[in-house]
Amino acid sequence: MNLFKNKFLLHVAFILIFIIYEIFTIPFIDINTVFNNPLIVSDLIYQILLIVVFYINYFYLIEKFYLQKKHIIYFITVIIVFILILIIENLSINYFYDLNQTNFEHFEPPFYPHKPKFMFWPFDKKLHLYLIIVLIALIIKVRVHLRQVEIEKTNYELSNLKAQINPHFLFNALNSIYSLAIQNSNKTADSIIKLSEIMRYVLRDNSLKIKLEEELNFINHYLELQKMRLTSNVNFIYEINGKPENQNIEPLIFIPLIENAFKYGISTIENSNIYIKFNIEKEKINLEIKNTIVSNKTHNTETTKIGLNNVKKRLKLLYPNKHQLVINCINNEFIINLNIIIND
Repeated sequence: MNLFKNKFLLHVAFILIFIIYEIFTIPFIDINTVFNNPLIVSDLIYQILLIVVFYINYFYLIEKFYLQKKHIIYFITVIIVFILILIIENLSINYFYDLNQTNFEHFEPPFYPHKPKFMFWPFDKKLHLYLIIVLIALIIKVRVHLRQVEIEKTNYELSNLKAQINPHFLFNALNSIYSLAIQNSNKTADSIIKLSEIMRYVLRDNSLKIKLEEELNFINHYLELQKMRLTSNVNFIYEINGKPENQNIEPLIFIPLIENAFKYGISTIENSNIYIKFNIEKEKINLEIKNTIVSNKTHNTETTKIGLNNVKKRLKLLYPNKHQLVINCINNEFIINLNIIIND
């Protein structure tokens, strides 16, 4: 709705500029006799035709030819259109006025040094104004087109990045259930229910921002699933400080980072720690994750790097200049600190 409103206002402004231009470029207008003067009427007809040309060029010619790389056909068409509007203007004046009976000395202002013949305006003035209108339409349309291409490219890249998250995430969730099943754990049934909730969220249309409460609820389901397979060797702490109400977030931003902590911070042999904390402020959210790097885990550096790069790319696309991601490895502890400004 806002986009439509902005476009409408742009077109209204464009037409108003033409009207203002007309008022200030004809200093001798007498409202009572304006339509008795063929010079003024010729001017008005030409400007109306230019408005029509602007929209034909903007909505059809540029789209049909220029953006399709048919540049020669486009410029030939532009020349033909210019000739046509001159003919239409001349035919219109001849239709409304008997030029043979018109005393041009009476109407002609100082900036017409010679008696007009075929055209009332000097040809170079007509051509200059026509070229300006054509170029304005071309510049605006190309800018809009490039912006659309950039948006489509960004959406495509985000879809690919999200497509990498979903299978990987679900595979790891299934692994958690498998580990419970082989132990004949009575938690298996509950874990399957948790997984169904997770899958329902992951497979939904996540192309738009969602409520932060929903994202945190999804994370909670994931953590409940993971806690089912934790042993007493793992010290797990999860905290949320602040109120998530009335805040929106891009979906699935945090889960790869949290998932990484469980993948490489759990051991059945040695003690380990996993600490996850959200600090929520107005229009800002901080996620802090710390996990022990356990020695009995085969740490696939390349896989971890790909996962973190995925997160970095999504943050760059979704929150340009509005995020800070710091990753450190200190004293056998992997630390992630993410800040996002989430104002809409």
